[in-house]
Amino acid sequence: MAWILWPVGVGLATVYFAVRPLRIPMYLGWMRLFFPLGWTISHAVLLVLYFVVVTPIGLVMRVIRYDPMARRLDPDAPSYWVEHRTGGDSARYLRQF
Repeated sequence: MAWILWPVGVGLATVYFAVRPLRIPMYLGWMRLFFPLGWTISHAVLLVLYFVVVTPIGLVMRVIRYDPMARRLDPDAPSYWVEHRTGGDSARYLRQF
């Protein structure tokens, strides 16, 4: 199979670089041909990443009852307002490191 694919690839590359007017049609044809493959692989990778990384982290956080956004309801709380620190030295906005 390699003996067939190498000459085809070299021939296409030669035509691409030798005949300038064919570059755009060749590029668009290549993109149309392999768009479904790229779409499928990218979605499969995201699906695996979500179910292998994000879902277990969320399940562990639920099991240990960790609530990083403090969304748990407290019926005895007078308010759910969280004080925000304002003001201060405006030079701190310029310190990026």
